[in-house]
Amino acid sequence: MFRLFDRRGALLLALVASSGCSVVSEITVTKPIDARVPAGPELVVEVPVGSVTIKTGSTKEVTVTGTLGGADQATLDAVEVSVVHNGDRTNVIAKGPNGKSWKADLTITAPARTNLSLTSGVGTVALSGLEGRVKAVLGVGDLTVATQTLTGSSSFECGTGNVNLGIIAWPGDSTLKAGSGVGNVTVKLPAKLGMKVDATTGVGNLDTKGLKFRGDVRSKTVVGGAIHGRTEDEPDGRALEASSGTGNVRIEAE
Repeated sequence: MFRLFDRRGALLLALVASSGCSVVSEITVTKPIDARVPAGPELVVEVPVGSVTIKTGSTKEVTVTGTLGGADQATLDAVEVSVVHNGDRTNVIAKGPNGKSWKADLTITAPARTNLSLTSGVGTVALSGLEGRVKAVLGVGDLTVATQTLTGSSSFECGTGNVNLGIIAWPGDSTLKAGSGVGNVTVKLPAKLGMKVDATTGVGNLDTKGLKFRGDVRSKTVVGGAIHGRTEDEPDGRALEASSGTGNVRIEAE
């Protein structure tokens, strides 16, 4: 099962610590970024601090625009975003000086058919319109995914923050994982899509809409609950794992 706060909390500390960034001081100076490179089927994004928006664009290139910020000019001058295409992979990697306050707020466009690997330390993340596999890992911040077509097993994980998934297609023989250590988790799926469900919340409400299960699959604790079972519609190898340590979990199929 996709658990829980200890692992996600450790992940959060590792993400922020690895960036060497302090987020205490105020950002006072900024500069724009505007880059573009040829696109490949794999997109890797690493942003220790800052918001990230990824949406569909040209079928031939990846574009990166946005704002870089620092607590002072020397810090800002040391902030950089590397945008590199190499074979099947395009890397967008933000870096800044150790122990200084900086950020990289980025908007990225990519071809609709893109497999995404994303790591964010602190900041909100929004994805829309992609078609592919996704592995998204956030430390602190909300994750919002809209009109996502999955083509294989995918995971969306947050240490502290809400996870909201809007999935419009999900193939058989694959696993979808969605979880938060502290935050609400909402998964919206197409109607009549069979699956095996393992869903838990340590502290919070757990509910579903539009799903019919075989038998009694629900259990409840004083402060949380769980669902372990399969839908009446044939799962065809699909498995959904949704969990929150502290927060509500909701699964909708309409």
